[in-house]
Amino acid sequence: MNNLSNHQIHEACWVDEVDEFTRNLHHPDEFITTNFVWFNFCDRSDMALLNKYWQEGSLQIIPANKSRDYTHIVKNPGGNYAAVVFKEGDWTESFFGN
Repeated sequence: MNNLSNHQIHEACWVDEVDEFTRNLHHPDEFITTNFVWFNFCDRSDMALLNKYWQEGSLQIIPANKSRDYTHIVKNPGGNYAAVVFKEGDWTESFFGN
């Protein structure tokens, strides 16, 4: 995995993990990766919390294989998954358009 030490989460959405039994219940456009489907948008408080968890080292990082737009899947301490894009620089600049 690439060195992400100077990166922050710049984009994110909440995703749900699917298994082979529930896969057919979802439209193909909902899939972010092979095993995760889009659930909901992340707002600025979600982004702030994900980046806080990232800085604390409490996110589990999963490569987003075959993702359309995201670099990784992360699992927060509460067990929720998000599809994210890690980039260099301050996430607030890209999120708030500074």
